[in-house]
Amino acid sequence: MNSEHKGWKDELQSIIAKHNSTRVNGKVASHKTQADRAAYLFKFFYDLREMGYAASPSNSKQKHIQAACEYYESKNLSAATLQTYLMHLRVYCRWIGKHGIVGKTAERFSSPEIGKRIYAAQTDKSWSGNGIEVLEKLQEIKSTQPILYMQLLMEAAFGLRCKETICLRPHIHFDESNLHVVDGAKNGKQRTIPIETEFQKRAMLEAKEFVGRTTNRLIHTGNTLKQEISLYYRLMGKFGLTKNGLGVTGHGLRHEFAHAFMESYGLKPPVKGGESGQMNAEAEEQIRLEVSNRLGHNRVGITAAYYGAFKAKKR
Repeated sequence: MNSEHKGWKDELQSIIAKHNSTRVNGKVASHKTQADRAAYLFKFFYDLREMGYAASPSNSKQKHIQAACEYYESKNLSAATLQTYLMHLRVYCRWIGKHGIVGKTAERFSSPEIGKRIYAAQTDKSWSGNGIEVLEKLQEIKSTQPILYMQLLMEAAFGLRCKETICLRPHIHFDESNLHVVDGAKNGKQRTIPIETEFQKRAMLEAKEFVGRTTNRLIHTGNTLKQEISLYYRLMGKFGLTKNGLGVTGHGLRHEFAHAFMESYGLKPPVKGGESGQMNAEAEEQIRLEVSNRLGHNRVGITAAYYGAFKAKKR
């Protein structure tokens, strides 16, 4: 292996190993955040070399960042992807003591639209919205992968994230009326989800029965958290539950949950054709707030990523 090639990779890996486990606010970064950030940083330096820049990981400069941004923009990547790339670069430059060299998004890209990130969902990402019958698919999975089935059942019934499901201990985190999301909650934000439907009640009882009288999690015996998350995604791929497969992911069950909750109160989600004016503004806002609380988000606006933005009714 070329010594220069090996040198920059080793240098970058050393920097990542030293800093990547913590977030900007000092808290522990999730496994996914760490993996995504590390993968992008290697991509960044590979791309620079493709463009003729032999940049040292510890001595990145504004010209390197600008060259990469122009290259990425030429690839017609989405605004969300470009902003994510810049976010990773900002964090990295803090690590190496070069605060501020990334600059504002508007300074790096020619299109002003790139700085205007759209949070509201533009398409329906739920399973049913993509032609998949949820319960039928879950039964298919149950026949050969009962643990994955239980994990997805919890996601469908309670809108949990993958990590939250894997960390769930049915006999500890359920009481008669609620699910308490404690372990694995994103950014440590614990929440309580009321058990309100027959589907949720059956899912709770099935989860408790699955682990017996133990306080076990819904994971494969002997697996660490990291191993179980990795297995989860491999098995999801086996069943075609990827963007490149059937067009949906496990996260799509959070969308499914949000849509079902809204529809149970008579509010049709925008991604399913719902318009504003279905009910008074105060009632609509309360339903959106309840969805946000159950999904574990502080801001109602963020959860529009699950159901879309309400538009004025056509006349």
